[in-house]
Amino acid sequence: MQDNTRVEIDNAQKSLLFLEDLRAGKKDDPSGIHLGFNVSPLQSAAWSSASATGALSYLPYDEVQRFATAYHEQQMYEDAVERALGNYEILDTFLISSKDPRTMPPQDIEQAVPDVRQSLSDLGAMSDWGRGTLHTYDDALKP
Repeated sequence: MQDNTRVEIDNAQKSLLFLEDLRAGKKDDPSGIHLGFNVSPLQSAAWSSASATGALSYLPYDEVQRFATAYHEQQMYEDAVERALGNYEILDTFLISSKDPRTMPPQDIEQAVPDVRQSLSDLGAMSDWGRGTLHTYDDALKP
């Protein structure tokens, strides 16, 4: 999970630098920039089913609390993933509309810069929530 996010953050940073240079009139080669989004969804069906059916009432309260905290962290991570993916979809529209990003119209460059910044923010949040989720699950699984 974390390795993919690091690569995505690095590429978003390269994209931002490229756009800022493009805005300043530089026409650098963008071929080293590879925007992509690769994340595996986490599963929560078992927790949702246990909650909905009342099965959690058979577990000790402190154990339920540990897992509830872990699943809450997981939901925050999933929300961050959804935001990041939404921004990647917006960035993709710039790539579709221009075969060569160096020929982007100035108005597209101006619009893309804040979108890339938002993507960087979302990827950072996703990374932070991902680490938090892993630690919370480690705690929840301790006997």
